[in-house]
Formats: sequence, structure tokens, C-alpha cells
Amino acid sequence: MIDLRNITTHELGKAVRTVFETPADRGVLYGHRRFIKGQTGKCINNFSSQKNKAIMQCESKLEHDNCLHLEFEKNVVAYRVQTFRLQIGNNESYTPDSIHLNHLGLPFVREVKIESKLADRILCDRLSRIHHIFQEQAVDFEVVTEKTLQSSPLISNLKYLYRASHIEFKSFQIQLAVDILKSMGKSVFLREFRTELTDKGLHPIIAEKILFMQLAEFNQTKLITPDSMVWAKGVQHDG
Repeated sequence: MIDLRNITTHELGKAVRTVFETPADRGVLYGHRRFIKGQTGKCINNFSSQKNKAIMQCESKLEHDNCLHLEFEKNVVAYRVQTFRLQIGNNESYTPDSIHLNHLGLPFVREVKIESKLADRILCDRLSRIHHIFQEQAVDFEVVTEKTLQSSPLISNLKYLYRASHIEFKSFQIQLAVDILKSMGKSVFLREFRTELTDKGLHPIIAEKILFMQLAEFNQTKLITPDSMVWAKGVQHDG
């Protein structure tokens, strides 16, 4: 059994397989170390992941928001956080903030950093070396900051739509909701769509569900509200 607390670059492929084959422990997917709320210097956030069907432990609000983004990224089929500790040099190690798999089963590593910290030359050199190490192992590596993860209105819209993600509906109900939206015209107010769903005997939150599933669209440059215009995906719209 590989020790995820201390792996070498040659063990990276095996470590990735181990990470994604390890089941949740009582509904929680832990990393190579467990966090306890209240730890000094830590801001532990639990994220309920629909893609992973488990709770993800995050060390910061920014890492929590990274999980939220991964839920919406269609090319991401599964992801894990704080997965393993990789030895990258003498007495130096690195723990990925998150690692995800795409539809081809290829792993991608993501590092989450506050933008201002990237002005530190020592940190940038370290990240550059880490990038090179993963590149040699045919693993993509990227750094994202709050400018991407917490940009407005994107982060507010993701949070708004994700509230509907955990509610399960039958496939015929989803399709019926999409058909109703198409029948209402090129684009309609979200509140009107919700009212129409209710009149047809469906739960109004299906409106947000199909937006979350990207079966319907809205203007993502604006904050979503009941007065936002929505339309079925692929439909030529007015808004």
C-alpha cells in the first residue's frame, strides 16, 4: 500500500490511482491528513460535492470556492483535495490543493493562491519547479487565484445555482422543464419560468436545476435574479 503522506515522482501515477480508488469515510473524502475545525491558523470549510458524492475538506474559503468551480467544469468528472504529499527535493514537499480527472481519465493538478502572494519570487520559483516536475510526468499543472475563483458576478451565480444541485429529479421531469422553457419563447424571465413550472405541476427549483446542468442559459456577465432572462441551450434568444 502506497503511503500518500510521502510519495516520490516515480510513484505519482500509482498515487493518483490510489486517491481516486479510495472510498469516502462516513461520507467524507479526506486528503492525506485530516483537518479539525478550530485548528490554529486554519479556516476549515466543508464542501458538499455532488460530483464526488461526499464532503470535501478545504483549508480555506478560496479552496472551497475552487471546489464550487470544479462542480461546474464539464470536463471534470471527479476531483479530490489535499490528496498526497509529494517529495520534490531535499527536505521539501508539495501537497496539491486539488487534483481532478477529465473524461479521458487524465489527471490535472491545480494550485490555489492569493494573487498578491505571486509577487514573491521564491514562491514563483517553487511553483515553476513544481510545474516542471508534473510536466515531466505528463500531468498538467495550473495556478488559479481569487481573480478567477471569486470574480463577480460569477461566484455569486455559481453559489445561487449550486443550491439546486442536490435535489434529484426524474429524467422525464428535466426534459419536460426544458420543453416548457422552449415553448415559452426565445427567452423569458426566470420568475415567469418558475411560475409556469408550478402551473404544470413541477417544482419551481427545476428552473435552477436545468441552469446548473447547463441545459438552459442566462447572461453570465450579470448577477442572476428572478428578473434575469433565461433560455434553453442552443436557442436563439432575445436577452
